[in-house]
Amino acid sequence: MMNVNCRYKIKEDIEFILEAERINKLELSEMTRISRTTLDAIEKKGMATDEICEKLYSYIYGQKYRINSVKEELIREKYGMVLFHGSKCGLSDISVAGSRDNCDFGNGFYLGQTYNQALSFVCEYDKASVYSFKYSLEGMKCLEFACSLDWMIAICYFRGTIRNYAKSEKVRAVIDKVEKADVIIAPIADNKMFYVMSQFA
Repeated sequence: MMNVNCRYKIKEDIEFILEAERINKLELSEMTRISRTTLDAIEKKGMATDEICEKLYSYIYGQKYRINSVKEELIREKYGMVLFHGSKCGLSDISVAGSRDNCDFGNGFYLGQTYNQALSFVCEYDKASVYSFKYSLEGMKCLEFACSLDWMIAICYFRGTIRNYAKSEKVRAVIDKVEKADVIIAPIADNKMFYVMSQFA
């Protein structure tokens, strides 16, 4: 079973920088030029305007904090084995309802090994969130791919470039394994890699 452990919000980021720099909100207000009243409002509501976010994160970056990497490290220290998921508009439960059939391995709930990886898929959306999941694979049917021919066949099949070969014995054998698995562990095929793969389809 998987459970949501962490959601990245500006309120938590402010708490992080206060603790990391060992400063109080008044000092943070002076350094970022964000009013104390605004910082208090963020603490209550957990929300801020784009202008305020830019001021805060510019300060954090200027202090040489790579907050995503630091948070990821802290989460791993606390929870051990975790994976990350980026959502365009937030999660109320774990579902494949928002997934597309033409993802690398078909419709599914996709997770990545790093926070930045998950963030890269949703960073352009205003209401995006990144979640961390503590997980166990006990009792699940797992299928693991390396960068191999079977891996390429599966991705090209679900992305629709080799559907003409769907009845091929080799293709069918790979897809049957995918469809019977509860969990698939595999490298990501980015668009550049997929373009190269599709030229051989």
